[in-house]
Amino acid sequence: MMRGRKALCWGFAAYCALMIWLLFGRERYAAPHGYWQQVADNINPWPFETVVRFIRYLVGNYSDGLKRHALVNLVGNVIMFVPLGFFAAKLWEGFRPLWRCLLWGGLIIVCVELIQLFALVGSCDFDDLMLNVLGIGWGYGLYRWEQGRKNKG
Repeated sequence: MMRGRKALCWGFAAYCALMIWLLFGRERYAAPHGYWQQVADNINPWPFETVVRFIRYLVGNYSDGLKRHALVNLVGNVIMFVPLGFFAAKLWEGFRPLWRCLLWGGLIIVCVELIQLFALVGSCDFDDLMLNVLGIGWGYGLYRWEQGRKNKG
C-alpha cells in the first residue's frame, strides 16, 4: 500500500514539473507598448469568447493550421488538468468531495492564469479556467470510476 502511494506521489510530482514547464516555460512576451498595455492585451475576462471563436475555426472554412491550433487549445486545456483532479482526489482525503476538488483546483488555475498574465507568459483567459476545471472534473470522475471498480473486485 505504501509503495503505491509513493509511486502516486512521484507521478504527481512529475505531472507538476511538466505542468510548470508547459505553463511557464515559454519565452516572455515583449512589451513594445509598455508592460501594463501588454498585460491588458493578454486578458480575456469574457466567458465563451475564445471557445466560440475556436469552434468557428473548427467548423468554418479556415486553414488546417488554424483548425489544428483551435483543436489543440480546446482539447489540451481540458486534458492537461485531468491528472490534477485524479491525483488530488486519490492522494488527499480533503479533495474527495467533488465540490472541494473543483473549488481548490479552480483556485490553483486562477493563480496560474494570474501568474501567466503578470509574467507575460501565455494569456489570462476565462475560457481556459472553464476548460481546465472541466478537466479536473473528468479527473475526479476517473478517480470515482477507479474506486467503484476497486470496491466491486
